[in-house]
Amino acid sequence: NCLPILMSRGCINNCSFCSEKKLYKNFKFRQHSSEYTIEMLKYLNKKFNINWFIFQDSLINANLEKLEKLCILMIDKLPNMKWEAQIYIRNDMPIELFKLLKKAGCYNLFVGLESGSDYILQKMNKRFDTNTAINFFKKCRLADLHFEISLIIGHPFETKKTIDDTKKFLIKNSDLIPKIAQINPYIY
Repeated sequence: NCLPILMSRGCINNCSFCSEKKLYKNFKFRQHSSEYTIEMLKYLNKKFNINWFIFQDSLINANLEKLEKLCILMIDKLPNMKWEAQIYIRNDMPIELFKLLKKAGCYNLFVGLESGSDYILQKMNKRFDTNTAINFFKKCRLADLHFEISLIIGHPFETKKTIDDTKKFLIKNSDLIPKIAQINPYIY
């Protein structure tokens, strides 16, 4: 038994391929408080006897302070909770927070890497490069967090070289990346 849940609406990023900016065109990113989210989870847990949730937010780590607080509350109030979420590659996320995610019941993270080419990442407005991604993946592994990545092929600036860069990146880091969850075509 598993339920989807939303803690936020919209996204703090502006990736060139994303439909969220059109979906939430006139709205800014909004997020429930950690306390409200915990009360919602407690209610669903009690009413439906469900302790397995999937956060459907575009990124669970938009606000690191709220994420830390959410994890602390989960550990305290819902210690048997299991959950997964989408997460954004950030350089400023400390290893302690990754460990806290694991302790709070996170069993999987879905990471939008999208490309192994720094040039394409820049054209996608991803706001990180491949070195940042590698460091992020290492922190996931150090915290014993399972994660899977997604890729997007066919960006308007994609070339044979950028596709080869992505293949090389994946091969070089194959011991670090546990799973490629999906490979999607770029949609114009």
